[in-house]
Amino acid sequence: MDRYKKLTVNTLILTIGTVGSKIITFLMLPFYTNVLSTAQYGTVDLLLQTGSFLVPIFTIGIASSITRFGLDNEYKKKMCSPPDWPAMALASSYACFCL
Repeated sequence: MDRYKKLTVNTLILTIGTVGSKIITFLMLPFYTNVLSTAQYGTVDLLLQTGSFLVPIFTIGIASSITRFGLDNEYKKKMCSPPDWPAMALASSYACFCL
């Protein structure tokens, strides 16, 4: 599979996931407003917004870092050497611990 076709397929998959979650949120709104009181809905929204705020902090932007690492031409020329493995293992275990 050539690079552009693979990029297109991956972009479509991510787009479907993003749009799908927004559609589910939109469709659940009538359920939330009928079942929950205003105070309860406010509490649920506060918890959701707090979670959305804390996820990037606890994951330390690892997904963005990995993407940046993969796109940087300087690092494509040299692969991760054995001395880099402990740092990667530590970062991976931290990410798993936070999730």
